[in-house]
Amino acid sequence: MESVLHMFKQGYDKRDKWKLDEKDVHINLNKILGKGFNATVCAGTFNDPNISETTSSFNFLTKKSFLEVAIKIPKDFEKENVETFVRELDALITVESHPHIIKFFGWILYENTPVFVLERGTISLLEYSKSFREEKEKFPHKNMLSILWQISQALIYISSKMMIHRDIACRNVLLTDTNVAKLADFGLCCHCNEKFIYQATTNKRLPYKWLSIEAIVDNTFSEKSDVWAFGILSYEAYSFGAIPYSTLTCEETLEFLQSGSRLEKPAEAVKIVVNESE
Repeated sequence: MESVLHMFKQGYDKRDKWKLDEKDVHINLNKILGKGFNATVCAGTFNDPNISETTSSFNFLTKKSFLEVAIKIPKDFEKENVETFVRELDALITVESHPHIIKFFGWILYENTPVFVLERGTISLLEYSKSFREEKEKFPHKNMLSILWQISQALIYISSKMMIHRDIACRNVLLTDTNVAKLADFGLCCHCNEKFIYQATTNKRLPYKWLSIEAIVDNTFSEKSDVWAFGILSYEAYSFGAIPYSTLTCEETLEFLQSGSRLEKPAEAVKIVVNESE
């Protein structure tokens, strides 16, 4: 563990500015908000001295305002996961603040493991879309189009930082209670070269069915591969959270794409969405 923490602390000066006081963060391990391959997200609270009363709750025992937050805890903070975790931390620091990107408050050490303190969403876009499966007539076309536009603004902003997300999917978009979209999960995010290309050199666990052809075949990523993934996300959103290429294996999916075939247009997609995608 000591050597792993040493790896984490390389470039520590930049990251240390975002280290929070552990006393200001409470983690509720009994309330799991989500689980991924590399991390578990728990509920928590953050006593932030910079927040206003209109955006926070008040603890009458401590007499402090606090925010309800999400705490991202790596499942195994071993060598193979350090790179992913550090990449996400550096990406969140680089992104800083954007209205359609999940807010990063900082990080703390919890049981000798770095964990993230993040803005908490109300529901994922995936679950939101799935919620209309039984009442398709209530599908909010205009609201969904607004959500997709908001996500596109987050992608434009990330691109302006010479970065690509590499994991654009409905599961990684959170909605507030007023349906403001927030792009989350920057674990695969990376910086591009001057040609706006990132050439992956290792075979990490990647969201295969959201990848562009060049990403699958050559491990080549760019803003164009994020645009491709945004198209898959749009398919998910308008098909009630359907899994893309659900009847195909990964190998069959690549053959399907290389043959020139593409996902069918969801029946719920409004004409303006279909036209803008062509």
